[in-house]
Parts: sequence; C-alpha cells; structure tokens
Amino acid sequence: ISLTQNIDQSILITAVLTLTIETRLLGVIETEKPKNDCSTSQHFDIRDITFEIKIPVAPAKERKHRLLWDVGHSLAYPPAFVARDSLRQQSDLLDWFGDEPWTNFRTTFQYLLSQGYEIDILRHDFIHFDATQYGALILVDSEDEFTPDEILKLTHDIRHNNLGLIIFADWHSPQLLQDTSFFDDNTQVRWRTAVGGANIPAINRLIQDFGFGFGDQVFEGHLSDIFGDDIHFDSGNALVKLPKLAYAVTAPNLKRRRSNAQLQDEADSLRRSKNRNKIPLETPQTAPIILAALDRIVTFGDSACIDDAHHIGGFCWPLLDAALLLATSGIRNVTIFPDASQIGARASYQSAPPSTGLVSSYLAKYSTRLRQQREDFSF
Repeated sequence: ISLTQNIDQSILITAVLTLTIETRLLGVIETEKPKNDCSTSQHFDIRDITFEIKIPVAPAKERKHRLLWDVGHSLAYPPAFVARDSLRQQSDLLDWFGDEPWTNFRTTFQYLLSQGYEIDILRHDFIHFDATQYGALILVDSEDEFTPDEILKLTHDIRHNNLGLIIFADWHSPQLLQDTSFFDDNTQVRWRTAVGGANIPAINRLIQDFGFGFGDQVFEGHLSDIFGDDIHFDSGNALVKLPKLAYAVTAPNLKRRRSNAQLQDEADSLRRSKNRNKIPLETPQTAPIILAALDRIVTFGDSACIDDAHHIGGFCWPLLDAALLLATSGIRNVTIFPDASQIGARASYQSAPPSTGLVSSYLAKYSTRLRQQREDFSF
C-alpha cells in the first residue's frame, strides 16, 4: 500500500482480503463412471476466507524524529554460523535471535517509539534509500560486508545530506574467533564461525574516511552510571583511531578478554611458577575508549546494553538518547560527552592499527555483498 500524496492528519485505510483455499479430499468414494470414461475423478473442498484489514496511517514526522534501522547487513542463522554476541555466555554458541528491532532489540524498539521516533527498517543496501528523509542511520551488530558503492553513498549522505550515523558494534578478534569453533556431534563436522559479534573490519572501512577505527581487542565489564543504571559492556571492542576534535569516552573498569592460545602461551611461560591460574580477563594498561563522536557520527563498541538476548543489568537509555540527539540534531549532551573528553585539534588520535582485512574466509559463503561482487566481476 502506498500513498500518492502527503497527508496532514491521521487516516484509517480499510480493505478486504479474500483467500480461496482449495483442498483435495482423500478417501472419497467415487461415483460410478461410464466404462469408456478414462478420466481421473478429483474431489475438492473449496472455501473462501475473508479478512478485514485496517491500517492506521499518520503524517510523517520531522526529519530529526525519523530513523532508519539497518538489518540488511545482518547475517542470519541458519544458514550462517555467526558467533554469539556475548563471550560470557557459554551455553548458547549461536547468534540465532535475528537481530531485528522486534526480536532481540524489541525493548529498544519500543523505547524509541515511546520517545516519539518513527523507525523504518532498511533490508537492502545503502544505494536505494533517500537520506534526506531521515535524521540518522542506525547500525547494530553489522556482520556483512559493505560494498564500495555503499561506502561512497553513505559518505556522501553524511557529508552533504546531513545524515547522522550511530554505530553499536560488537566484539571481533582473530584469536577469539578460533575459540568459538566447535565440533557438532550431529553432523560430525567442525563448525567455524563466519564472523564474531560484528564485522569490525568492514565497519572500519565504512568509517575510515571520517577518521574512526576500532581495534581487535575485546573488553568487558561494568560501565559508569552516566550511561544508565547498572550498565555492562559485554564483549565489545574499543576504538583505537579518532579524528581531530573528537569526543572520546574511556572505561577504566573494563577487563581485556584473552584467547585460549594467549592463555596457553602464558601458562607455558609460567610453568615453573607457583601461580598457574589461567584467568581469561586481564586489566589493560590504559583505559579503553569505548565511545567516540564527532559532528553527527557516534560510535560505541558494544550492543549488549540495548540487546534483550542474555541481557544483564540495565538498558543504556541515557547513552542512546545522547547519541540520537547528536546524530539527528547536532546537539551534544555534556554529561555523556563532556568538554574534557575532547581530544586536541593539532593531531588525530591513534593507539594501534585499526582491524582490517576479511574477517574470516568462511564469510564469503554467506555474505550477500561478497556474492554480489563475485557476480559483478564474472561478466
């Protein structure tokens, strides 16, 4: 259903949908046919079912209250083996919740609606949406690749069409990806993950022209109360590259998660030591940057605080509100992004190389974008 003109008041569209169901009946005794009639007799029960449909339609909201939520870059299980978003969770190895606004992000979706936002769902690539109609694009747990055309289009929309961008990333680590593989007793096959919690290398390629970049170390722990009540950073990555004048928020209470290979190396080096405890979490030397923003771009290293799946603690509504305010209106919340968090104007910040390259060789099997690129180059 589409409207050919704008409306200035709410209306109710009504329609009638009729379905005809034809069912072949089994076990029906056929009537006697003439001897020369070789046709096959068929017996059907035909019924019509009528549905009355009512669709309320409201006038479009202001651009700053219209959001576009991307689900087109999510990889679904099945068939893709996408690792769980929380490495703390050991009983559920697969990310099978769908990553839809009305599945494991339903609470966040309902919160946004209660705050007066209008949300459209983007299921295809970035090429085919009109950025002038939306205040911000929201990327959550993006697992697929971004094509060069998509990157160019989004970069243009941000720079020239005042589109805001909000990224809730998730964990990625080449070492930890090895730990998520497992042997399936049913299929007798070792399952190897196509991607971790998010495709950090692809996200880095998407935002590199703006000076942002995530690293490949994974952190977890409790966050400051400015983000909300009892908020946890549950397996996410820190930012290691920022542009000049960006606002960078650190989390001193986080621990770094180590892989089994790293733990084994440590155990070997401490073989003759009395302390042989292998602890998967360690305190980093410097507090990781988990949140950064500049202009209308907001990047955060984890999605657990807006995700219903295996949720612990509270929801980070103050952080989400501040991100939306900055991305859609250019207004900075000084509680979340204080003046003291702004880096200098003379040079950009970089503590380590951002994670790059293809996240996994298994991703090509499930990636819509990589498959599209192979088809384009086949001609």
